[in-house]
Amino acid sequence: MARQRVQQSEIPGSKFRKLQVSLVLQNLVTQRLSFPAYVMAYRYKGQLYRLVISGQDKKLLMGNAPYSQAKIALVTCVVAGLLALIVLLIAMSQ
Repeated sequence: MARQRVQQSEIPGSKFRKLQVSLVLQNLVTQRLSFPAYVMAYRYKGQLYRLVISGQDKKLLMGNAPYSQAKIALVTCVVAGLLALIVLLIAMSQ
C-alpha cells in the first residue's frame, strides 16, 4: 500500500524502475489485557467436546456442542407443519 501511494503521488512521470520502499514504525503502544476465561472439556457418547467461556461476557462462547440430527429433523417438521396449518387456516377464512 505504501509503495502504491509513493508511485502515485511522489514520483513524476509514468515510468520508473527499482522503486524500494521501507517503512519505519514509531511510537507504537501495545497493551496486554487479561480477561478470565473458563475452559470446559467433556465427553458425550465417546466424543470429546471443548468449550471456552469468556469471564467478561457469559454469552460469548467458543467451541462445539453435540447435536441430535433426529431432534433437528423433528423440530423442522413441526415448524413446517405449523406453517402449513397457518396457511390452511388463512385460506379457509377467505
